[in-house]
Amino acid sequence: MKRNEKIFIAGMLVLGLVLRLVYLWQYSSSPLFLHVTGPDVSEYLSWARQILAGKLIWDKVNIHAPLYPWYLAGLYLICGGGFFGIRLLQLLLGMLAMIPLFFVLKRLSPRGGILRFMPHGYLLLSVIYPPLCFYEGETVSEALLIPLVTLALWAVYVADEKGITPRAVWWRAFAGVLCGMAIITHPLAVFFALLEGVLMLLLCLRRRRFRWKNLLLQTVVFASGVMLAVVPVSAYNSYLHGGPVLVQRNSGYNFYLGNNPESTGGCYIWPGPNWDYIHNLAAQESKKQGISSDSWFYRQSVDFMLHRPLSWLQLELKKALYVWNWRELAAGPDLPELKYFTPIQRYSMWSFGFVAVLALVGIGGQLRNWRFFWRNRHLLLLTCAVWGGLTLTVVSGRYRVMFIAPVLFFAACGALQICLWIRVRRLGLPLILFAAACLVVFVPEPKVPEADETAQACTIMGEAYLAAGDRQNAEVYLLRSQRQLANWSRSYNIMGKMYEKEDPARAENYFRQAIQVEPHNAYGYMNIGNLYSMRGDIRSAEPYFGKALELAPDDPQVLYNVGFFRLRQKRVGEAEKMFRQCVAEKPDSREAINSLGVIAIESGRYAEAAEWFARAVLLDPENIGLQINLAVSYAAAGKTDEAEKRANAILRRQPDNPAARQLLRQLRRQP
Repeated sequence: MKRNEKIFIAGMLVLGLVLRLVYLWQYSSSPLFLHVTGPDVSEYLSWARQILAGKLIWDKVNIHAPLYPWYLAGLYLICGGGFFGIRLLQLLLGMLAMIPLFFVLKRLSPRGGILRFMPHGYLLLSVIYPPLCFYEGETVSEALLIPLVTLALWAVYVADEKGITPRAVWWRAFAGVLCGMAIITHPLAVFFALLEGVLMLLLCLRRRRFRWKNLLLQTVVFASGVMLAVVPVSAYNSYLHGGPVLVQRNSGYNFYLGNNPESTGGCYIWPGPNWDYIHNLAAQESKKQGISSDSWFYRQSVDFMLHRPLSWLQLELKKALYVWNWRELAAGPDLPELKYFTPIQRYSMWSFGFVAVLALVGIGGQLRNWRFFWRNRHLLLLTCAVWGGLTLTVVSGRYRVMFIAPVLFFAACGALQICLWIRVRRLGLPLILFAAACLVVFVPEPKVPEADETAQACTIMGEAYLAAGDRQNAEVYLLRSQRQLANWSRSYNIMGKMYEKEDPARAENYFRQAIQVEPHNAYGYMNIGNLYSMRGDIRSAEPYFGKALELAPDDPQVLYNVGFFRLRQKRVGEAEKMFRQCVAEKPDSREAINSLGVIAIESGRYAEAAEWFARAVLLDPENIGLQINLAVSYAAAGKTDEAEKRANAILRRQPDNPAARQLLRQLRRQP
């Protein structure tokens, strides 16, 4: 590697690091930075914490793929639960994963002319592209998916360079494993693996003599690498489900979301009344027909496709255009109110439109250059895989980030071609390509459920502000949510929780409003039960807890609160049973785990108490109260050395902590 190249890469890394640190500094003023709240982000974090709590293998098919929670659990362990460290590590690993592909692209690029700088443009755009900071800084699967897919691209190119040598077989196997890992991170990656496999098979058919045998071997090895990662997950999930499951549950719903008469092409149904309605309907109808909810959703979509083919084809065409749309269509944690919280993201919301136009110009400008397309075939395959996958399912800015590496490369190609055309004063074709690309990227206007998205985002922000102790901002956001979506119980329940101590009457009013708008939601009843229980009105609380348990007998939050209510009634055995059920349903329920530790230590089961408190500390290492409980349980179990270490660790962080000082005095008085 030449000196100039080393300087360029070092400069890109420094620029990328500075940009990511500035982004994290801006993001740290959001309550979501430390209080992870909302769909997908909190679910992935919960799963990671369950792994840390000892539940290494899931016992129910999850709605998410399993590899990212393991990755997140590892980062959580390395960073001691600190979200700054977790987010920074994800951002840095994502940036570093772009570098190996740069070297491969450099070897494939022309030796002379301005187009030799395409790899350099790709790396520059990869480093400064703002949406990558957002997606790789969140606790979502894309933070792992992007590096895996980029490294898979690098591996298949290296395998191509090795030709028919034994090393090529090993590189092809490595590429297959990376593709398989990408699939068990997000199932959309299966389209890329399939296209790669088909391409290799086609090459086998065209080769003569002994080369086809080696290529066939590489194809088999690649497929074996993919299956090595995917088959264990698929087999285990299929066993749990009692039927075939590829990677995760809810695939039928995701397909239905993009293929039904009401579909807009994007994620138009958000958690709330509409979400509950469609899922309750699916549960009822699937039960009548003796099928799974996923199967019911698939059947609804197929029925739409068969009986209204023109409407379906029109919808597919719209989705094909929306994949390249400049708007970042939301799907979970990337709601506009949340994504554009930081100035970096807010002032660069046009960034995908910019690179998409350049990428389309770059591809269009090389249409007659088949050698260019052959050299960059794997980049094109990934682009087509994501484009086709989203067109068949549902479009989202978050889902399309999987093909960002090829888009950025083709954008660099487009920018350099424009410079070349300007230099030689050939502007006719560039203007036509630029106009066509702008039409594709900027003209289509996807329908966006703005009221639902705003209500969802405001509820998430309100809940996060409340967790951060900022009641004023929490109330502002929650009231906005209620104005946007008045028939959703969640914002009323959160408002009630905010007032339950200082203004119980106002809190009860909010809880009753929650019951009124959603009478089949258990949380309103549970919260009123808690309110009466805190007042000491046990008789009035009992029926509300009973109703909550009837509506949601397996809900961890309901189980924990009913258990806490039983503890107040001195019905310790029933309370312990509820807490154990809660932990079985949600192994990262720190409150239930701590309560089980308290019950165990009060019952004289000191060794068991220490185990529960150790699990709780692992989930919340910054909680001093849990550290005290663990130290006391160690002392009670006769593990004085462990107890003393814990107490000293607490005093290093809080030198005046009275509980830790008292425990140390007691330990030193012991013979």
